[in-house]
Amino acid sequence: MQTNYVDRQLGALVAIFDDFMKPEEFKRRCNKTLELVKETGITKALIDTRDLKVMVQENQRWIDDVWYPEAKRVGLRHMAFIIPEDFFGKLSVETANRRVVREGVIQVHYFDEEEAARNWLKLIRPD
Repeated sequence: MQTNYVDRQLGALVAIFDDFMKPEEFKRRCNKTLELVKETGITKALIDTRDLKVMVQENQRWIDDVWYPEAKRVGLRHMAFIIPEDFFGKLSVETANRRVVREGVIQVHYFDEEEAARNWLKLIRPD
């Protein structure tokens, strides 16, 4: 399964996070998204966390302290999250994004369905 790729039709990057991800794999997928931002200049991302069971605190802290500052620096501006049905997975995703949502530099929106997330991203004009 491809976990990070460019969806040219959508004009966005796609990253898929699933199951109980160990920190090494989680960071690899997150960093791949940043690499794609740098390579393509695309500033929108669809983050599919539907099958994520829970995000360990180490990953939550790393996202907040390391990944989001770098994401802002390289130009990521819009993120559509397809959230997990699992309560703990959903809570993990929202907790990891709390500070960046509050800051507002990167727009983060949550969706229950992929189609709604894609429709929101389609409305955003490229920078």
